[in-house]
Amino acid sequence: MSELNPSQKAIAEGTDGFYVVDAGPGTGKTHTVVSRFVNILKKPDVDTKDILLLTFTKNAASEMEERIRAKLSEIETEKPVKLIQAGTFDSFCYSVVKESPETVSSFLGIKERLTRSASLVENETLNKEYFFDFFDRFND
Repeated sequence: MSELNPSQKAIAEGTDGFYVVDAGPGTGKTHTVVSRFVNILKKPDVDTKDILLLTFTKNAASEMEERIRAKLSEIETEKPVKLIQAGTFDSFCYSVVKESPETVSSFLGIKERLTRSASLVENETLNKEYFFDFFDRFND
């Protein structure tokens, strides 16, 4: 992959907080995310378990994890790479609900208590719509 363009470089070098990388196919999103992951991991107080990568599809999550492992094998790193947390928004939210359904119910203001028997229904179109709605409200 070629060098990062200025926008990609700004994302890759930004090692604090979270970023949303939204661009069309073949624009270098995964390359940018991999570069950012490696830059964050270079910080002395950061371990792979401290970094969470979320995307819309299982395929994209697998691709990010594969490329990160490949990149880390190319460079010298003193930190062992045991866990790379790359998954979908759905799977992450599902794990939170399964782990603490009562807390999630309370936090979201849901009167009916969620339970550990919740199920996951995947719909990529709705997921994107709900995510961007949530993200817009979160950033206000």
